[in-house]
Amino acid sequence: MRSMVDPLPRPDRRLDPILLRYSRGEVSAYDAACEIQELGLAGYQDPSASEVVLWSKAVGFGIPSPPEEEARAQADEILRRSGVVPDRAFRKEGESMSGRVVAGIIDNIPHSRIGPSPIHGNGLFAERGFARGQILGTLDGQRVRHADDPEVFDQEWNAVSDELLLVRALPTKYRFINHSREPNCRIDEGDMSIRAVRDIEAGEELTLDYQARPLPPAYLALDRTAFLRQSESSRE
Repeated sequence: MRSMVDPLPRPDRRLDPILLRYSRGEVSAYDAACEIQELGLAGYQDPSASEVVLWSKAVGFGIPSPPEEEARAQADEILRRSGVVPDRAFRKEGESMSGRVVAGIIDNIPHSRIGPSPIHGNGLFAERGFARGQILGTLDGQRVRHADDPEVFDQEWNAVSDELLLVRALPTKYRFINHSREPNCRIDEGDMSIRAVRDIEAGEELTLDYQARPLPPAYLALDRTAFLRQSESSRE
């Protein structure tokens, strides 16, 4: 996965037929990424679904825009398989689902399921045990300066530094990991992998300390992040 701060350059024109099919809704972003990988082009050996979305926007094709009802039905079906109440699925910390963007969830954390959480709303739960230090999944995305794009907080992201966010164009299971001051997972800075900080039992909710990395002041000032401000106050 190539991460960058500058605007995404135009991808190789040989990708255009695949990106066009994706923009028309003929293939999913994941399937388009697999087709691109099969081309064997230099620099495109390991594309992600998020990159497909960004490339399609970069060439001017855009992304599929299914009707709200169709997108909601697709997302609801995925969530029902995990035992989640669909109406609450994308309402974490004040967020809401947009059928124009959401048509599913990328499974970037295998052996986990989404379900109602005693911490907040819906959470992510281990379907099997994980040993301390074991990698549960890896985060990808595009590195973006949040000061350059105030609306970036509406997408899925995690902080890389004081200025940079790793932003994903499509929702993943990561968005369902709840905050805890005593987390059982952490994000490694080097490869952006999610690792178990202790042994995790099957059925246990996966948690991260959202404040383990610096969070942008503009994000912390939002109404929906009041719980983080309160958490930080209790640390002092």
